Amino acid sequence: MRPSELAETLGTGRANISKIAHRLDTAGLILRVREPSDERSVLLALTPRGREIGERIMTHVQQTFDEALAHWSEEDVTDLKRLLARLARDTVWVRQAPRGRIAPGRAR
Repeated sequence: MRPSELAETLGTGRANISKIAHRLDTAGLILRVREPSDERSVLLALTPRGREIGERIMTHVQQTFDEALAHWSEEDVTDLKRLLARLARDTVWVRQAPRGRIAPGRAR
């Protein structure tokens, strides 16, 4: 991923991503590689070690959510998934829409 795309996805500035990328590179968790279609652009890619750590984190997060939701009804879990999907869609819309516009289907 391009650092600028990562900054936008995470909702932070490019300078912050540069600092974080430097630390991750120093730790051996990412590589900076040239974009094949544009020699001037750089992509950030996980190293095998970085991917392994990311997978461990995601496994831990999944286990934590599974434990937290274990006593929830199937209907409540379905509602939560629906609402989180809606939140994700609306968040993307808000980040991409001109200021002052309301998400489609939403009243002020």
